[in-house]
Amino acid sequence: KVFSLPEQKLQDVTSSVSTKKVCFATPQGWVLVLSSSDSSPEDAGTHLLNPKDGSRVELPTLKDDEVPWTCRCVLSNVVVAPGCSVLVFDHASPVMWFCRVGQELRWSRHGYDIGCLDIAGSPPTKRHFVDVAAVNGRFFFCESNDSLGTLDFHTDDASGEPEARLGAIAVPCVEVPFGITATYVLESCNDLFLVHIPFHGMCVDQPGELRVYQMDFSEPPAWRKTDC
Repeated sequence: KVFSLPEQKLQDVTSSVSTKKVCFATPQGWVLVLSSSDSSPEDAGTHLLNPKDGSRVELPTLKDDEVPWTCRCVLSNVVVAPGCSVLVFDHASPVMWFCRVGQELRWSRHGYDIGCLDIAGSPPTKRHFVDVAAVNGRFFFCESNDSLGTLDFHTDDASGEPEARLGAIAVPCVEVPFGITATYVLESCNDLFLVHIPFHGMCVDQPGELRVYQMDFSEPPAWRKTDC
């Protein structure tokens, strides 16, 4: 079953998804359905599923033993938009998989480098995407408090393979609450938002005041605190 936020109810998708499939939900409401390693030939395949009406969009095959269960999936745009692409990234390592709907013959796998985490007493650890949001066909992530990370894919003329390009947009710092704070980027109604959820003391089960900022892409780009 999947839970619909707008309708505030569970939706049964068992009739649309085989028990031998692995699923990743997307923020856009579609579900990426992967072949499992023990799927029968007639049950093999990878597709995007709309749980509301059972419609599906076929994709190149990606099997569950190729990607870890710690992955998330996000779409660059609505599925019917020209050039819509699918990004799967791992929470636990700097690696991701990419394809364009209706254009790619197979998924491309990409490693990336966005620096290291410096934790006292521990060796440097590679940073990786925690969350990624998509607006107007581009992917964005939290680079730092004064920088918005960008991720674009361009087709290499020589090989024809998609090439991942990382970039950054300088933005003025926003005030980060003292203590433990969870930070997210997300898309809503084709706008990009930054969300800070502070926690009281060291208690991660006691969230404080929610702070939400909307990205203003006009020059110079900046986060604007929302009123509600």
